[in-house]
Parts: sequence; structure tokens; C-alpha cells
Amino acid sequence: MNTQLFSDAMGELNEKYVMEAVSYQRKTKSLSRVWLSRVASILLVFLLTGSAILTFSVEARAAFFGWVREQADNFYHYFFEGEAVPTQPVKYELGWMPEGLEYVTTLDIDNGECYIYKDAQGFLIQFSYVPNGDNRSWGVDGVDDIQKTVTVNGNKADLYISRTDDQTSSIIWANERNDFFTISAPFDEETLIKMAENVRVKPLRYELSYVPENCIFVTSYETAGGEVYIYTDERDTLIQFTYTSEPENESVYVDYAGYTEKKVSVHENTGSIFIAPNKEETDGIVWTDPDTNTLFFISGHFDEDTLIQMAESVTEK
Repeated sequence: MNTQLFSDAMGELNEKYVMEAVSYQRKTKSLSRVWLSRVASILLVFLLTGSAILTFSVEARAAFFGWVREQADNFYHYFFEGEAVPTQPVKYELGWMPEGLEYVTTLDIDNGECYIYKDAQGFLIQFSYVPNGDNRSWGVDGVDDIQKTVTVNGNKADLYISRTDDQTSSIIWANERNDFFTISAPFDEETLIKMAENVRVKPLRYELSYVPENCIFVTSYETAGGEVYIYTDERDTLIQFTYTSEPENESVYVDYAGYTEKKVSVHENTGSIFIAPNKEETDGIVWTDPDTNTLFFISGHFDEDTLIQMAESVTEK
């Protein structure tokens, strides 16, 4: 299978292509096969639609709850056993990674995600996760690797260290929610554990789905736990939409001394509208969402109804 074929297969996640990549015998580091060999050696989390064959008794299965690892031929199968307790879906991201990695793409895996990066040598780095009870079997070709049991933030983890330089190593674990994680990369044990221990909940991202017709988008930039959007109007007045999901670590400076404050409700969340004492100053609305611990702020030359309409149009990206 050539490079282009596997690149197409990555986009479609076709099981045939994934199985072909996994079964590929990696003998060399041929650059013409870089995508194929890197993804195969990454222990790419391939998605098997069938169920794994259980080797323990029915009685033991009935009493077990959590992620199970079983060996089948040259692979390990990971799958969830037992009735999972539904939890609020959470998205994750790598909070730390070595310098020099380039983002490639993100693949959706039902309620989870698979992030792909690459380094300067062309090796692919993969970070994947799925929530507890995900109806999948995850295959890992780490039987011939050096295997160790380590901990990630107090949770047991399986570490697979490659015996050769042309293949990647992996770390696999579940957290206290029984969400399942894998990282595969050409890194040593210490680096893999550091990456795993810095996996964090991905901050929610928001945007305005409604702005008045006279508003023109100017720019946006990220802040700690959030973003700032800047617009302008025909009077060159700046309109700002800001949010942060880390209000305890990020200050949103609002200078509304001398303004008239009015309590309002934004989708049943408590907020305040600040009315300027003169036409030269902009009005604003500030509110919080306690469910996501997010603080929102909008300012501009708008009346009360327009500010509330804008506030209630805020949606997740």
C-alpha cells in the first residue's frame, strides 16, 4: 500500500486499510513508506467492530468492571467489560509535549478523538481517548516490546517500549472516570509518562452566532482558558466578545465605574448589564455559566435587548 493510499485511509478510517497497515512487516525506514510505517509502528489505535474472545469464565466476566487487556496472536486487545455508569462527556488534550512537534490532524472517534502530530524525522505521534463503556476493541502490537507497569497521576498504566529505533513506544491507561487513553511516540519512558500526566480537560470554545449587521469581524486571539473576538462598526467603535474558562487564573478587566448596573438573566444564568453614562463610552454585559465555570463579557454601542440577544447567541464551537 503506497503513501497516498494510506493517507486516504487515514481520512476514512476504513478498517481494511487500518488492518493492512497493522499487519505490515516493518523492516526498513524507507522514506517512501514513511506514513505507513510510522502509523503502523505508532500502535495506531485501530477500530475493530468485532468483539474480542474472552479467555476467562462467564462468572468472572459478570463480576468484572473496567478496561480489560487480552493477548490475541501478536496483538493485545483492550476493551471495556461491564455496565458503564453514564458520565458527562469530557474532551481532552495534551497539556504538554516535546518541542518541535507539528500538528497534522484530528480524527473523531464517536465520543472521543485521535490527535496526530509528527516530528522532524517524520515519525507520527498519536494521542487518543474514548469515554468509559465505549463499544470498541483497541488493538496494540506491543507483544514484542519491553513492557512495564507504571502510574499516571495515581492510575495504573501499561508502558510499551520499542526495542528498535524505527518504531514508536506507547503508554496506555484509564483515569478515575474509566476514560481510556493512549499515547504512541518515539520517546523514552520519562517523556511518555510526562505527556500522559499532563493530559487535561480541553477548555470549551465559544463563538457568537449573532452579531448586528453593522458589525465587521477584525481579529481574534487566545487567552488563558478562552478567547477574545474583536469587531468594529461603521463608526469605528470596537465591539468585544471575551470568555475564559479559567476565571480564577485569568482577569477580565472591566472598567465600569460610574456606569448604571442592571441585573439580567442569560439563559437562566445571572448577569449584569452596565449602561454607560455618556454616548462616548460603550455598554457591556457580563455573565457566568456555573456549569462550565466560564465567564463571558460583551461590550459595544448596543441597547439592552441587543446585548442580551448577542449573549444568548453564544454557542460552543
